[in-house]
Amino acid sequence: MNYFIKGDLVEGIFLKRLNRFVAEVLVDNKKRLSHVPNTGRMKELLVKG
Repeated sequence: MNYFIKGDLVEGIFLKRLNRFVAEVLVDNKKRLSHVPNTGRMKELLVKG
């Protein structure tokens, strides 16, 4: 599956997944919400910190 992203990518630290589509990430020492395009578990990939 291909995803097209508009704008620049921003590096962040994954904190937790709030639901199937939203994750909380740390960017520039601020908590931000991020869209998660993959609704699967991704337990092996999304690891806190």
